[in-house]
Amino acid sequence: MLLERPLSEMQENTVKIQLALPDGASLPEGLDILHETKTGRLRQLILRGRAEDVSARLAACHPFFLDVLPLSLEEIFIYELGGEDHEIKNILL
Repeated sequence: MLLERPLSEMQENTVKIQLALPDGASLPEGLDILHETKTGRLRQLILRGRAEDVSARLAACHPFFLDVLPLSLEEIFIYELGGEDHEIKNILL
């Protein structure tokens, strides 16, 4: 983990995706998933990578729905500093 990276680089390399996969479909291997929540079929993922690259890899799973969502600065800092359970969460959120 590098803490001295420019904010623009962190914004370009962290992406939030919402998707719904067909029954039996799974996520491709090798994704750098920082956080995942699941409600029914709908999954929300925070991943490391560029939005275009991650979207293309996920599109190969033939999702019913796939959308790139905006990340807040707080979310970027939380996941760059070690995930949602990190102590910084209590300060930022």
